[in-house]
Amino acid sequence: MTTHTTAWTPSAILPETPAWRITYAEIAALAQVKRPVPTTWARRHPDFPAPVAHEDGRPLFDARAVVDWLASTGRGNTDPRRLRAELALHTLAAWRSPTLSASVLLRALTSS
Repeated sequence: MTTHTTAWTPSAILPETPAWRITYAEIAALAQVKRPVPTTWARRHPDFPAPVAHEDGRPLFDARAVVDWLASTGRGNTDPRRLRAELALHTLAAWRSPTLSASVLLRALTSS
C-alpha cells in the first residue's frame, strides 16, 4: 500500500487574507499616538501608505501596509509585536466561519 503525504499548507483551505481598512483615527489608536499624528506622518513621509479607498470623504488605509510601515520605521508608541498581534487577531476574526475551526486558523497564522 502506498501512502501519499501531502504537506499541509494554509493556502489550501483558507480564504485570501482580507483587507482591513482603517482610518486615521484607527491608525492613531493602533500606534498609540494622538489623532493628528498619522495625518502629519502622511504629509511628511512619502513612504507612508497611500489610501486605498475613501468612505464618507475619509481616506481608508490598508492596515497591513500601515502595520508594516509602523514596524519598519519605529514610529508610534506601540511595540511591533503588538502591532502584528492586532493584525493577526483581525485576520482570525475575518476568517472565522463554521467550517474552519480555531485550531486550523491558529495553525495557519503560526505556520511558516
